Amino acid sequence: MTKKKKLIYIICLLLSISSLASCSKKAAPSTGTNSSNTAQDTSTASPSSSSSSGSTVISNTSTKNKSAFKNSGLLSATDIKRNFGSVAVAGKNIYYSNYAIKNLIFKASAGNIKSSTSPNSAWLEQACTSIDVNGNWLYFDNWTDNSTLYKINLKSKKQVKLTNDKVSSIVVNNNWIYYINKSDGDRLYRIDDKGKNRLRVTTSPVSKYQIANNYIIYQNISDNYTLYIANGDGTISQKLSNDRIYCFAISKKNIYYYTQQGQGGLYKIDFIGNNKKRIMDINAKQICITNKSLYFINGSDNDKVYKSSLSGKNLTVAYDVSTAEIENINNKIYAQNSADYTLPTIVK
Repeated sequence: MTKKKKLIYIICLLLSISSLASCSKKAAPSTGTNSSNTAQDTSTASPSSSSSSGSTVISNTSTKNKSAFKNSGLLSATDIKRNFGSVAVAGKNIYYSNYAIKNLIFKASAGNIKSSTSPNSAWLEQACTSIDVNGNWLYFDNWTDNSTLYKINLKSKKQVKLTNDKVSSIVVNNNWIYYINKSDGDRLYRIDDKGKNRLRVTTSPVSKYQIANNYIIYQNISDNYTLYIANGDGTISQKLSNDRIYCFAISKKNIYYYTQQGQGGLYKIDFIGNNKKRIMDINAKQICITNKSLYFINGSDNDKVYKSSLSGKNLTVAYDVSTAEIENINNKIYAQNSADYTLPTIVK
């Protein structure tokens, strides 16, 4: 081969190599484009975890979620609001729905609370099952108006209707009135004391609930009555336990609850769902907690009220009478007798 032919051969070979490299570079971006589209599809789908109401539901397994509640001050509950229904105290007086006399609202002085009989006449000739007091106002579900939410002035007896919702389980907290809305599938609502700024707090139906430091602990009916926590307007919520809960109460540092799952009995967890511990083997229909003691209606002993330390020790009978309801108000336990449903009694 002549020198001229060799030179032409080398030039052609170099041109071929250059052409192959160019084709390879042009083909490469197609893989990157497909990968980018896949990432966009994933990121677009992720916001679907938000509820239709705009409230963000955060997974219980999220570390960020637990950190949010941990930093909220809930590790120590100092302001606990609970209301199981029919008893409220204002100053030196007690107000209660008298099951024995058409659920009318009765009033008695604190000095007569231990009496087993009711006053001769009702304080208000209107029936209800749920009441709470804040300042000079008593809030109740007015049976004469389809159990809608009313407030009545304790001095003048002036009444104000706050909402057309059919309500139950009223709790007043910082001028917000919380209630279970029977008109909306037992979802939790709140409204201000002027009857304005009505807000649906939970998208799921609620069984029982309590409020601690402006946070709500509640049983989620849609999730097998398991325990949840949410902030005051419901924009953040977290599942605390997988146990089906039958009743619960809040102490300064823990939530105590009764379940029949697993070994069953009384358990406690902290406010972010950690440090679960079995306290004792009981059958509790209702639980109340004071600063140092735990009270419960014992379904295994004719619904008598039992008392123990928060650790489950020193278990004794506190009220040797079949009891329909107990409630903690101002760190005192009130009980209603199942036999006559008359005046609540203070349990020591």
